[in-house]
Amino acid sequence: MKDERRTKAQLIDELVELRKKVCDQGDARRGDLDVHSEQTDAHLRAFMDEATDGFVIFDADLRLVDVNPATLRLFPEGTTKADLVGKHIGELQPNLENTERYQRYLNTLRTGEPFSASDVVPGGAFGDKHLMVRAFKVGDGLGVINTDVTHLTRAQDALQENRELLA
Repeated sequence: MKDERRTKAQLIDELVELRKKVCDQGDARRGDLDVHSEQTDAHLRAFMDEATDGFVIFDADLRLVDVNPATLRLFPEGTTKADLVGKHIGELQPNLENTERYQRYLNTLRTGEPFSASDVVPGGAFGDKHLMVRAFKVGDGLGVINTDVTHLTRAQDALQENRELLA
């Protein structure tokens, strides 16, 4: 048999070559994964930037890490992402820390249990906007999705007023 005549050195050389081929294939696959990861990151950023709902990510200390344009539109005109990143949630919404919603945010951070609130009026810089808020754990931080339901709330209030007038 041919294999029986190979020297130990020849077998080692063949193993080294085989290992090199396997490593080269692994490097090529990792390169493909890096490209895929970059594309995924770009798609995720485009999704967040184009979404009509606001997305906010806070770290474990409730300091703002990231925010999308829909959330920026809830703040006074001219507010930029740079104005908000690093600020504590209490700085963004004064008096929030005295609310049940703040306690629920903390609970979500501790337990991972998500929650939602259907008619939040944050006040302050947000004016009289009405928001639907959903919060959930993201890594060791907090993710919040907010939907501006001001027009819906006002329409419901007007409908209720009309019903009362007709009664």
